[in-house]
Amino acid sequence: TAEQEHIDLPEPPPRPPVEVHEHGIRVEVHPTGGHKTGYFVDQRDNRRFVAGIARGRRVFDGMTYTGGFALAAAAAGATQVTAMDLDEEAVEVAKANARRNGLDIDVRHGDVFHGLRALEELPVAERPEVLVLDPPKWAKARNGLAAALARYRDLNRLGLHVLPVGGVLVTHSCSGLVSEEAFLGMLADAGRDAGVEAQVIRVAGAAPDHPFDLRAPEGRYLKHVALVKTA
Repeated sequence: TAEQEHIDLPEPPPRPPVEVHEHGIRVEVHPTGGHKTGYFVDQRDNRRFVAGIARGRRVFDGMTYTGGFALAAAAAGATQVTAMDLDEEAVEVAKANARRNGLDIDVRHGDVFHGLRALEELPVAERPEVLVLDPPKWAKARNGLAAALARYRDLNRLGLHVLPVGGVLVTHSCSGLVSEEAFLGMLADAGRDAGVEAQVIRVAGAAPDHPFDLRAPEGRYLKHVALVKTA
């Protein structure tokens, strides 16, 4: 907001990393050195959902940041967990978080679009059965909304195409300008583009400790949708 209003704010003083405990998982958080507060606490309940469907399945966390969804999946008993992020520093923290918890996670530095296209080259039997996509805020202003929705559509088209039938796509948008209705409509378009059919099994948002004002619906910024690929 300060950037949009051209307000110069002083840099916050550096703070040492802290350890956060979530659902039995220990996570290193850099409060002043990372995105937002250094950890996406608003996704807490959604990580628990992913943990609940990950056991015995192959999982790909396409925009892992410091490992949140990947850690939850691995701790829950996923047979294989791959995590990817474009932020090199975040990738190193994700690797450290995996070691901290004694979890076997293949953490890679890379672009999720390239990663998904590489997964398309694998035999269906080797592809992830749970695929998590949690992109950054792509719609920062109304004049960029159409371009952001097109990008979400391309990302989710790839995700739905990669999944085997019966696989689950867990996808998100943290852009307040993207309504839940628009996000679901985009997913329907992405499914048509991919030539697949899917059923929505869960629609959620931020954890309960992230309330929003009725007069400011954009405060309901986080969209979380889980879909099962049926055909």
